[in-house]
Amino acid sequence: IRELQRRGHDLTIYATGNDSEVVGFKDLSYQRVSLTGEEYKQKLKEFDLLLSGLSGHDTPDGEFIRTANELGIKSIGVNDQNTNYLYRVGDVSGMPAVIALMNDNCFETIKQELPEDMVGEVKKRARVVGWTAFDNYAEIASSFTTEKKNKLLNDLLSQGIKLEGPLYFHATQNVQAAGDENFLPYELKVTEAVFSAARNLGKKLAVKPHPREQDNQTLNLAVKFDHIFIPPKACQTLDVILSSDSVTAGRSTCLTEACLLDKNTGGILPEIPSEEFIGYPPIYEGAIPYAQSWNEIEQLLNSITSHENDSVLASNRKKFSVDGQASQRLADLVEEIINRG
Repeated sequence: IRELQRRGHDLTIYATGNDSEVVGFKDLSYQRVSLTGEEYKQKLKEFDLLLSGLSGHDTPDGEFIRTANELGIKSIGVNDQNTNYLYRVGDVSGMPAVIALMNDNCFETIKQELPEDMVGEVKKRARVVGWTAFDNYAEIASSFTTEKKNKLLNDLLSQGIKLEGPLYFHATQNVQAAGDENFLPYELKVTEAVFSAARNLGKKLAVKPHPREQDNQTLNLAVKFDHIFIPPKACQTLDVILSSDSVTAGRSTCLTEACLLDKNTGGILPEIPSEEFIGYPPIYEGAIPYAQSWNEIEQLLNSITSHENDSVLASNRKKFSVDGQASQRLADLVEEIINRG
């Protein structure tokens, strides 16, 4: 968005997430919308191009894309994870005109996950642009000063959340996932296993739930195991990661963010088959350690919090990096499609 604005394009930004999710737009001027049926047409009909996420065919992203197709408006769907393609693209009628991908590895996953009759269509529409979400992570890390960390700690303290000493951060994923009734029970089991392992090691975690969590499962478990709970709206997760000495998470983009921000990072993925690791690039590239069984969790936590292996962990993180040019390539693609007419 900022790159397109810098180039002089006129953008209207629609935000469809909940209160915790829309804060990602920061100081950008956006309209918060919750649409149904014909309202999507009313919001889109005057535009030259739709630039959308590709989070799922039954999400507002998917509805915007289908509406753009119906109105004859060009669309770009920007993918952010190399997994779940069938859920993301739905069917041919619901595909965006162009699908922006992160790297060439995506094509192999597309071939594995999609029916044969869809693979060719997706590949025809696909363009590799890179990880737009992570272009500025090197700059973010270098500009996060001690003063900014102290401000975060003071802001949290004013809300009754006291963080002192080493900050070991764990992000939970205790939410429902469409089409996967086992997702939430599994994630709750992961949360309890991590909390128990940390307590056994004498480590107090700072824990923050996914912004879509509804029933206080993370809070209840944090109280049970005597860890520090940070409500979703208390601060931005990125600031917590930047302030942390270590970061752990399960099936979460926090693993990618923490790795790119050069933090000791560990993936908690017990019983997750190795072929699914392609959806988690720092793990797939061997950049961060992970626990693939329940009895490895305590060892992993100790490894990333003890500082005994810091130099090895830092060296491995260099295996996953970004070039910072993806936003420019995506903006080039937008202009190419608009100029093509």
